[in-house]
Amino acid sequence: MNKQVVIGCRSCKDYYEITNGFIQIPNHLLLLTAYEPSDLDMLFYNNHTCPLCEQTLHITPMLYQFFIEFTLKPFDVTVHETSISIKNPTYEGEMALKEKEFYIKGVNTSSDLLIEDLLPNDNDLSLLADVVQEFNYKGWIIGVDSLD
Repeated sequence: MNKQVVIGCRSCKDYYEITNGFIQIPNHLLLLTAYEPSDLDMLFYNNHTCPLCEQTLHITPMLYQFFIEFTLKPFDVTVHETSISIKNPTYEGEMALKEKEFYIKGVNTSSDLLIEDLLPNDNDLSLLADVVQEFNYKGWIIGVDSLD
């Protein structure tokens, strides 16, 4: 899989999932849009607009920094409405948005890799907490898929 940043309008995605039997979305419109790392500069200058409702997610310098830095990490990150999930083939972690604490759900200790190298460090967790404070995570879906 290619490294990519995924952005989507939460209300359009939720509406489609609730009414998927009643509405048809044209094939050329996607509920989630993937951006390659080479497209992130363009995204920063042009922002992201939902193809369905035309609502705009303004890409702030902090959000841009998050996208750039986390495309280089050995884990995938998805911001949910109440938490941030961080996944790697060897573990799955979660950071509750209100508590700002990171919990490991499962760890495969048989791995030859050092688990510390696969976990987000304190700077990563701090950036995640700052990003969530800055943007409307209840209105937008964002994630970074960086695993190959």
